[in-house]
Amino acid sequence: ANITFSLTYDEIQMFDVKELTREIRINGVGEIEGSDSYYITNKAPEGTNIESIEILLPPNVINETVTAEDEFRRTMPQPTFINETIIRYEVALALPLESQKSVRFTAKYHLPSELYISQEGFDNFKFRFPLFQDINYYIEQSSVTFVLPEGAKISSENASASKSYDIARGIFQETVTVNGEGVFWLDSFAIEITFEYNLLWSSFRPT
Repeated sequence: ANITFSLTYDEIQMFDVKELTREIRINGVGEIEGSDSYYITNKAPEGTNIESIEILLPPNVINETVTAEDEFRRTMPQPTFINETIIRYEVALALPLESQKSVRFTAKYHLPSELYISQEGFDNFKFRFPLFQDINYYIEQSSVTFVLPEGAKISSENASASKSYDIARGIFQETVTVNGEGVFWLDSFAIEITFEYNLLWSSFRPT
């Protein structure tokens, strides 16, 4: 079938999200830092460049902490906050992305720990995080890694059965990685990680 309709520039952008690599890092005092690395390809007709991309960040992101970098870690213009209901930001690319060309960039941000981490007892913590919520684009390959504080030990984890995930246990640090292929909004779910952590570990590096 063919459909013909009028369209204001940028209302619809034709691009592929080839890869989305997200890392959520929790430090010893409970602060949460996130970074989303995108690899996108412009699929618009010849002669149509993309100068900015709209991306979705996790709920309750701290607005003033959002920054962007290109693939060489050079600072890009600060992303523009667009929508409060669905946390959308517009990222201005360093150079216009030509048709059929690809680019990498990373968005970094902080999240309020009190909304994601709950403490149960002296050294038991529960971390709950939504994945792929409200995304309006298709992701060919996705990887989300949760890095726990040094000294934390995973007690249990609860993820969607349709997604593969790995647990890496190092000498001092443990991580959980969720991998997915062909991800879109119907694949949204929340992951729960319960871990044990003694706050005395926060003095480990200074000591």
